[in-house]
Amino acid sequence: MPSSIDDIVDARDEALAALETAFNVIGNEIARTTTVGPYLTALTKRHQDLANQQQAIIAAATDAILALPEVIAAAGTLNLLSTQMQETAAQLPGVTKLLDKTGDILALGQKFADTIASFQGGH
Repeated sequence: MPSSIDDIVDARDEALAALETAFNVIGNEIARTTTVGPYLTALTKRHQDLANQQQAIIAAATDAILALPEVIAAAGTLNLLSTQMQETAAQLPGVTKLLDKTGDILALGQKFADTIASFQGGH
């Protein structure tokens, strides 16, 4: 079955939800971290990076851009990335290497935004 704009919007929403999950998990870890130092600094930076990535996807994945035939044709890639983001985000509550896992989500989010942005040049 060919992909539709609804499939792309669902992929975008899943990617944003994964970033939101990671953002909240990092926020909770910041709240539990009582010692100022490199770990808290890294958590705070990751928290901001996750917020920035959410905004990048929101900016890149407007309804008008998502409706482009080229973007719809890339639905498989976008769905795969958003699924990987969701699967990684689901691991966060019990993960010991929180910064590594949220870094994985950030990298996937960047690929998601880059995939969409690659079609924006002529539009």
